[in-house]
Amino acid sequence: MKNRRQFLFDCSTLTVAAGLLPSALMAAAAAKMPACAADFAAFAAQQGTVFTVSSPATSPVRLKLVAAKTNPSTHPLAHLAPDARNEKFSLLFRSTGPLALTQNTYAFEHPALGRLDIFIVPVQVRGSAHSHYEAIFNCPPTETSV
Repeated sequence: MKNRRQFLFDCSTLTVAAGLLPSALMAAAAAKMPACAADFAAFAAQQGTVFTVSSPATSPVRLKLVAAKTNPSTHPLAHLAPDARNEKFSLLFRSTGPLALTQNTYAFEHPALGRLDIFIVPVQVRGSAHSHYEAIFNCPPTETSV
């Protein structure tokens, strides 16, 4: 099983390689990418608030959004990638209980954002006794931002 860093490295390599494809193929691939349910600004506005997380296999867990940050690419050829205009950001959630969730997609409920399906990964935060989970987004631009 690959670790998260290797997975992200592989995805980055594929993204750069995809930048070399003919533009017709890139346009077809971009047309199939689903839009994100919420953008960075919507999540950042909810920093410090609590989300209720559930799945068929677990009882509901409350996670607090403790950090929202943008993740711009620093690769010199990033502007050539098919996802160059995408909004890239990450969210860090904290639970007060023991590690209760595994890497998976869960239903997140929030009073302001509604229901969102989000893929999270347990992460370690140095110096913290709490369980933390990270979600990474790479969202295509919305029609109004094109």
